[in-house]
Amino acid sequence: MTLKTSVCLEVLAKDAKRGVNRGDVIIIIDVFRCSSTIITALQNGAKGVIPVKTVKEAVTLHNKHPEWLLAGERRAKKLRNFHLGNSPLEFKRELVEGKYIILTTTDGTRAI
Repeated sequence: MTLKTSVCLEVLAKDAKRGVNRGDVIIIIDVFRCSSTIITALQNGAKGVIPVKTVKEAVTLHNKHPEWLLAGERRAKKLRNFHLGNSPLEFKRELVEGKYIILTTTDGTRAI
């Protein structure tokens, strides 16, 4: 018995919809920032990271949970009035340990 496997590569988060429409199993690899940031936050003791698509969603969620940290970027720049950007180097244990983090990024959280 021979099984056929197809692999489709979509480079941008917005293109993941094609995979959803095809019924694909989707694997997201964002090695440059988002996933590295999430892993670093969790390794440094964060209780959890809540990925959201938009800045508005992040701010709305933060208004409901002001004790949670706001983190994110747009076009590789830290968002104004956010506690953290999207560099793994910012997610130090003394800042994130025991806290929830709301994260929004240009492409990574949209892909998730």
